[in-house]
Amino acid sequence: MWAWWLLVVVGASLLAGCGNSDDDGGGTCGKVSACGGDIVGNWAIQDFCVDDSLFAGVDDSSCPESTQSVSFEASGSAAFNADLTYAVSLVQSFSVKYGFPRSCLTSGGVTLTCEQLEDGIQNQISMPDSPFAGATCGSTSGGCSCTFDTPPVTTSESGTYTTSGSTVSTMPMGGSADSGEYCVDGGTLHLIARDPQNGATTADIVAIKQ
Repeated sequence: MWAWWLLVVVGASLLAGCGNSDDDGGGTCGKVSACGGDIVGNWAIQDFCVDDSLFAGVDDSSCPESTQSVSFEASGSAAFNADLTYAVSLVQSFSVKYGFPRSCLTSGGVTLTCEQLEDGIQNQISMPDSPFAGATCGSTSGGCSCTFDTPPVTTSESGTYTTSGSTVSTMPMGGSADSGEYCVDGGTLHLIARDPQNGATTADIVAIKQ
């Protein structure tokens, strides 16, 4: 569901390894139950959070002792019109932060510096098929911390929609029918995706009414 952001989330889960995704620092992202409400209006997308379970079971076998975390950013707009047409434009990017202990940087009695590690990473991500736009590494008390950034990806979709209770169903032009849960809480819209197995919230896009 919510196919217009699914590609970036799946890409992050495959590339990032297991880790933690960002939320809005104690706000409502990922914490609101589906409640329905009046979805009609123009909405500015301001926040995007993804549950850690999307990244479970993906490990960095080259350095099992490493730590990973994932941060998402999203912006854009969503319009749900009174004539039951809609249009969404979403700009997404994510960064992956790895913490490498010294045990992962030592081979044959030689320990790489963080500068050498960054140089090696830059050579790898300069390949044409690399999904990353850049990477930086810095020293930590236990080793090195490296952050990989992706270029922004824009997805747009328009078509018709219907609502029923707390579910909004969409029919994009030239695409397939889709659906997801939502909640309008005052001037805030939450577009919510859930795990079909256990019903847990897996992602939440937060937009403010304009």
